[in-house]
Amino acid sequence: MATRRATKTLTGHTSDLATDGTGGSAALAVAFSPDGKALASGGVDDTVRLWNVATGGRTAVITEHTGHINSVAFSPDGKTLASGSDDKTVGLWRVSDGGPITTVTGLDGPVQSVVFSPDGETLAIVSNGDVTLWDAATDRTSNVGESRGSVVAVAFSPDGKTLAIGTYGGTVILLDFATTRTRATLQGHTREVVEVVFSSDGKTLATGSLDGTARLWDLATSRTTFTFPGPTPTAS
Repeated sequence: MATRRATKTLTGHTSDLATDGTGGSAALAVAFSPDGKALASGGVDDTVRLWNVATGGRTAVITEHTGHINSVAFSPDGKTLASGSDDKTVGLWRVSDGGPITTVTGLDGPVQSVVFSPDGETLAIVSNGDVTLWDAATDRTSNVGESRGSVVAVAFSPDGKTLAIGTYGGTVILLDFATTRTRATLQGHTREVVEVVFSSDGKTLATGSLDGTARLWDLATSRTTFTFPGPTPTAS
């Protein structure tokens, strides 16, 4: 990070010409473990791979999915990895050896995003524009009704009490996690909100949108405090 130079290149994911247009490898999702010692990656080759950050060596290859891997996330204790796939499932895996724990099924479409709650007891799953909550204790799922098929991104606040939802319409919905009721709606973006991230103290939310801007929001007032301009994407 100090020199902005690559220290290692991890290779292994594969793809074909029809998939990514180049014939080369393609990784769609990456995530560091909480202790920074492991890295998980998901690719267009339908595999999830675990890597040793210190050596760059591969520690496990998970091949059970039958669709592209769009999202990977470690549990807060670093023992479990979740992977969301185009095959409409979320896999839960042991980080120690890549072995299976369980599979979340019954989702309406491809999985775009998976995010653990801070206590590791809940997994928020974005699938087909909806949010599904998976309970680790019961291995059961429930739907967040307020999503209404418009969700692109989700994030938990550091205290786990609030769920931020970025939507196709450009708004950000803040939900009370215990009741799944709307606490506030943040308006300002004009296109899809594709990224939402809480600050470590939970007082500020950062959002990124296809309108070409990123915004910082004061969650006490639900107002934008700063807008980072950028080039507006030309693709629809």
